[in-house]
Amino acid sequence: MLKSIPYNQPKQAQDFDPDECQPVEMEDGSIVVNARNQNSYHCRCRMVVRSTDGGESLPVENLIFDTTLVDPAVAAGALQKEGVMYFTNPANTHSRVNLTLRWSLTNGSSWEKEAVQLWAGPSCYSSMTSLVGEAIEDRKYIYVIYEKGHKSCIETVSFAKIHLYGGR
Repeated sequence: MLKSIPYNQPKQAQDFDPDECQPVEMEDGSIVVNARNQNSYHCRCRMVVRSTDGGESLPVENLIFDTTLVDPAVAAGALQKEGVMYFTNPANTHSRVNLTLRWSLTNGSSWEKEAVQLWAGPSCYSSMTSLVGEAIEDRKYIYVIYEKGHKSCIETVSFAKIHLYGGR
């Protein structure tokens, strides 16, 4: 667990306060935790930390602020599938809009410049999953469930099936 600073005390603007997180088990067995930067400590972006002991510890020495993953402080989705790390969030520094899918071919140490906008308007929490199986269909898709709306990001919940190779 990443502990906030100051620990166990009321938080003020820009205090270190990691919040809602998405752990992802990597192919090498390490666990990457992508966390909400609640008080925008250091940046309006995501906090990312790697555990190499099965999640028993999250060494602060392994913590980075991923400035590519701009974020308005919201729960985001992360998924590793066949050597590619995927990430979804409302990609905006101040507002919960522009739900975006990004991908990394380097286990999250860098992100491809291309991104896919899933919803331009108000959007909040997102989560991702995929099927694991031997069927070729299981390898083709990832799935995103997310909050969205036209005036508010909590009007509806949508489900997107995304073909990873651009087909149908």
